[in-house]
Amino acid sequence: ATTEIYTLSLHDALPIFAGPPHIWFWMLNCRATPTRDRRVRQAMNYAVNREGLVKDILRNTATVAKGPFPPGNPGYAKDNVAGYTYDPARARRLLAEAGFPNGFEMKCFYPASGTGMMVPTPMNEYIQANLRDVGIRVSFEVMEFGAFIAKARLGLDDETSALQTSWSSNDPWWLESMFHSDLHPPKGNVRTWYRNPEVDRLLDQARRELNETRRLQLYRQAEKIITDDAPWIFVCHDRSPIAYRAKVQNFVAPPSWNFDLRQVWLR
Repeated sequence: ATTEIYTLSLHDALPIFAGPPHIWFWMLNCRATPTRDRRVRQAMNYAVNREGLVKDILRNTATVAKGPFPPGNPGYAKDNVAGYTYDPARARRLLAEAGFPNGFEMKCFYPASGTGMMVPTPMNEYIQANLRDVGIRVSFEVMEFGAFIAKARLGLDDETSALQTSWSSNDPWWLESMFHSDLHPPKGNVRTWYRNPEVDRLLDQARRELNETRRLQLYRQAEKIITDDAPWIFVCHDRSPIAYRAKVQNFVAPPSWNFDLRQVWLR
């Protein structure tokens, strides 16, 4: 299917970008050494060349992630967080400050395929090479998607520093579902075991806030703290490229992976 899409886009097809608000990321273990140290998690973010990954691996079919909110989510604001630049020297300094001047070994697991996973093996191997450049030696466990979900729902264990996954979200409440400490496994999806009382307080306020403007302000305040705490490696947002022939009429790109073709016709 991928070959057919690219063949069409090079000839008589019209390329468009669609799909739901999406983010592709690594979850980092916030309760076990070495990634329980915020400086280590920040170093891992500085070690990743997001621009290179988007250009060389994904051929510009994604955009660089700055923080947890993806474009298209109401909570997203372009300049709310600065994000992490590609800065291996800074990554090494942070690792040294955290007591890991020679880096460390870590484990990460991810699914070989699945909804929103894009091309996980080339992407993860690219990040693996970036991390190796600053002394972090990553070994992978690649899993079938169903087995991955079952393991991920338990949260990261003391032997595993990271898991890689992706998510789509259409409401800023999603920030609570990913970062509120009340939603550690098995109750929820905070598989990192991340905990920050100030983030919890802001998310609690946002859930009760009826004024939409104020609600979004609270979520964006929380996003700033979360991004600085770096419980994830924030990598990229899938642009969900679609190509279709010029004779296809009245096709509208959906904000999801569900297509409505009832009004589509061929010229």
